[in-house]
Amino acid sequence: MAVAIAALAVAVGGVAFAALPGEEGEISACYHKQSGALRVVESADACRSSEQAIAWNQRGPQGPQGAQVVARIRGGPFETEAGTFRPVPLSPDSWTQAAGEFQVVHVDIKLATPRCTVQGTLRVDGEIIHTFLLSATGSPHDLNHVPLFESDATTTHTLSVEARANNFCPPDGHTGTLEYVKANVVSFD
Repeated sequence: MAVAIAALAVAVGGVAFAALPGEEGEISACYHKQSGALRVVESADACRSSEQAIAWNQRGPQGPQGAQVVARIRGGPFETEAGTFRPVPLSPDSWTQAAGEFQVVHVDIKLATPRCTVQGTLRVDGEIIHTFLLSATGSPHDLNHVPLFESDATTTHTLSVEARANNFCPPDGHTGTLEYVKANVVSFD
């Protein structure tokens, strides 16, 4: 008799397991209004008058899309000279911002020359949005997030970086090397 009951329990459990979740991945249950007990069922039709039918999806609803990198801009190595600011070649140097999209630019610059100081500017669409002073002890330098505001129309932006070494960069006192310039443009909907 015990063997028969065990076999029946396995058979019934297998049938219930096979039916849950339903075809669409939905799980149905009955919530007892007084006690709060929850009973998983094959369909909401199995609920009693003292119970509230509830259902949920095994996967859950799709959430909003998070931030995504829309452009990766790179430059370097680049040798700077004392005196005049020179543009750092970047590839690519532009990207597109869709109408209604909010974007930020995150920039990292690393100086390769020990005991050297390099200063420079970061521009978006020709406008200076950040100035920097790098020393080898502080490398890499995180320029944080430079915001770009929402635009009413699709817009193409250009990023440019200019740099120059200070007069005390060893060994010759006049040149310093940027190991890299990395910029990631991040979009938020």
